[in-house]
Amino acid sequence: MWIEGLLNRNTGSLSSSSHSHSSIEQIQPNPMEVNKDSPEPITIDENIVLKELSIHKCFRLPAHAPGVEVTDLPNFDDVTPYGATDEVQQQLWELETKRLVKAVTEREPLRFRGSMDLAIDSKEAYAILASLADRALTIISHDGESISLFSKTKWRDSQISLGYMCDKEDDRDAGERRPEEAAKGNTEDFFRFVDYCTAITARFLCSATEGTSVHVNILAHMAKITTKIKVVAADFKRHAQVSLDNGVSERQIAIPDEHGVRGLNKAVNLPTMSMAAGKAPGQKPTRETADSSEEFADAYMDRLIESLESRTLDRMAPLETATKKKALRIIYYQRCDSYRCGLVGMLEGFLVHLRGTSKLTQTFSTSYEISGMVYETGFERFRTLVFQDEEHNFNGTSDALNVNYARNGFHLLNQTLEKMQAEMMPEINTPDEHDAVSIGTAISWNYTPDSPNTGPKSPSTQARHIVKLRSMSDTITVLVPLLLANPSRACSVSNFFNRITFVQHLRLHSQLTEEDRNVPFKPYTYPDYTAYFSLSTEEYRVEQCSRPLDGPKSLSNALMRRNNLHRGDGITALPRVSSNACSTPDLRNTGSLTSRMADQSALERIESRRQELDRVGNMMKSWVFEENGVMVTCKAYVALTMLFCAVLVGGGIAVGATVGTRITAVDPFNVTMYCWVLAAFVLLVAKSVRVHDWPWNDFLHWRVLCRSVSELSSVTGIDDQLILAKLLQDEAVSCLDTRGPFNTVFCRRSGGGDGFSIDRPIGMWAMLVSGLIMIEVESMNGRGLVCLDLRRGTRGAVIKCCDPEDRPSYIYCNRIPERKCKEREAQGEQGHGNPCKLVLNCGDILWMRALGFYSNKDALFI
Repeated sequence: MWIEGLLNRNTGSLSSSSHSHSSIEQIQPNPMEVNKDSPEPITIDENIVLKELSIHKCFRLPAHAPGVEVTDLPNFDDVTPYGATDEVQQQLWELETKRLVKAVTEREPLRFRGSMDLAIDSKEAYAILASLADRALTIISHDGESISLFSKTKWRDSQISLGYMCDKEDDRDAGERRPEEAAKGNTEDFFRFVDYCTAITARFLCSATEGTSVHVNILAHMAKITTKIKVVAADFKRHAQVSLDNGVSERQIAIPDEHGVRGLNKAVNLPTMSMAAGKAPGQKPTRETADSSEEFADAYMDRLIESLESRTLDRMAPLETATKKKALRIIYYQRCDSYRCGLVGMLEGFLVHLRGTSKLTQTFSTSYEISGMVYETGFERFRTLVFQDEEHNFNGTSDALNVNYARNGFHLLNQTLEKMQAEMMPEINTPDEHDAVSIGTAISWNYTPDSPNTGPKSPSTQARHIVKLRSMSDTITVLVPLLLANPSRACSVSNFFNRITFVQHLRLHSQLTEEDRNVPFKPYTYPDYTAYFSLSTEEYRVEQCSRPLDGPKSLSNALMRRNNLHRGDGITALPRVSSNACSTPDLRNTGSLTSRMADQSALERIESRRQELDRVGNMMKSWVFEENGVMVTCKAYVALTMLFCAVLVGGGIAVGATVGTRITAVDPFNVTMYCWVLAAFVLLVAKSVRVHDWPWNDFLHWRVLCRSVSELSSVTGIDDQLILAKLLQDEAVSCLDTRGPFNTVFCRRSGGGDGFSIDRPIGMWAMLVSGLIMIEVESMNGRGLVCLDLRRGTRGAVIKCCDPEDRPSYIYCNRIPERKCKEREAQGEQGHGNPCKLVLNCGDILWMRALGFYSNKDALFI
């Protein structure tokens, strides 16, 4: 029987002493290589997790309702409808619990080991990966949406996918089916793939937060989800039909979470329900929004309870509306729904990348780059995370909490790659007989956590590593944690923790014991870090090298790559040639003396630029932002002006007093009058030469209110690009209203004629250092630019395939000049207009595809 085979398989995987056939290989790390900034080892009692798995049989909360228990609750992710008995289900839960507890409590890196079908990173192996990812969560998603009725779109998509898979199985001829041995091996790969994905996700989430109760609930619900995935996969066609038969019929869902729906979704922004794409700087939630959010959550929970009770009416005792049992039942629903939706959403978030975005076919491109980069920017060197996926979608975040969550994925990946690199070093110069069918998957990376005692490390410590992934198993090992470091997953983690905190914990806060209140749930905070991980194939790297120097670039070749923001000849200048213009991994030259010397030659210049930036940033800290200008002190200028005028006046008086009558027919005090007039003229010129209007009160108090970028630059002597970068960076926390010809990128715009004038165009360096990244896109009008806005504190922003029905507002350039014009300008010829000046607009824009990061470092945005 297939259930017995599943039990035997899981038991064998847990008890086997050999790791060569296990779904996850635990790599023994060098004790000296363990990062000091890692959290303390997680300790979880397996028996507590097993007890949590059975709370649907008897749910009680003695601290809130002594002596009251509920025994007729539905079992979320129940596998008994798919042919398993309660006893078998309990055994499977116990096996999955042991595996997950071991994966979370042990510190060794995890590694996926597949069959011989995945021994080479070939096109066929990538197709197998897409198939494995496609089978994982379709039934789980359909059953979950049939209960919660939260997303009509997800419910309909899962129904279509299940129906398509059933029809596809019926249409296949006997000659098209795989041999029994191959099918068995593919099923084994699927189980190993599920084991690896769920283990990595569980470790990722548990290391992101403190709190044993949260860890226990995560592992318990993950064990249920994993069990159901494996059970339904054993006979997918039959179980897909069971899921369709047991599902609900289509009905109107009142929650408008689908794209293009207007109304409630615009007015209500519930952070625990969906990932926000960021908000305008300075925007704050209103009381009306908060109240609507609470009503929104209550309405959702009422519908969930109604759905569950209607589906399990024959097993639930009738209860009065207001009883303690009713309250316990609601608490149980909230807990299960919060954890289950969060975990399924995390798994779906990266599995959709592995299977391809097409809903009915499995495709994973073999020409791609997946890159993530965390780098220092701004005057305080805050961390920004930028990510590029396999389909040229770009997203990022500069929210400190989300960058902190993403660190778990980078840390897990770095641990595994360091061990893989050590294993592969002796084989680097040895040709591989499988290279003929390999697509050349390789990963380059550096990862540098800040020291808790010494702060940010020197750039010299940021060594770049490169590893060629010789098998699809190694590629899967790298892909999963890399996709977990996606800013979208970090936002999902934040939403998940917000949901279980505010929806569940705070509603019961008045009933919590004093001990529970003193130990609140909180995320684990890591030190800051910088990171760069880029996974790519040979075909993609060759295509990138063939692009022109100013063509669209991937993240691995973007202008902000490898400290380029501080590598130029000046503090506001990017280098003439990118330090990594064509990032083709050369394994033979990895860590070569030439490479190290090239990096070392730039260290002093980079450090000098950073020190200069810190000095300017410290000067700007004394600025006072008002609605219409920036107040700065200018003691030296006023003092020198007053001293010079005083010398003139004093000299005139001295002439009149000392000359007396020694000069015939000349009144010496006329010289004094002339000196007074000259001093007044000098004073008026000094007051007007730098600013348009300088009141005497401010002048005598040694301060001046600058009302434009040019005035502020003239008064302070600071480069206008540095000023623009400062204004953009701090716009979210300042009250400054802007106006002028070049203020498109600013959100706080003055409605009238008053306001701080942005009268200088913004250069590429100022855009990048403030978090505004230009993405080149292809539209019906030609090639244009769309801004990925990652200014300080942005929770999440994304640029992906544009939906014609629902187009959010972007900062964009409708069309950029043809590159042949730039070539003529470089040769001294006059083209049509200035190719380096790009006109920006704000609004919705439709494009067909994103091409890459804009690489014209000399561009000025007007």
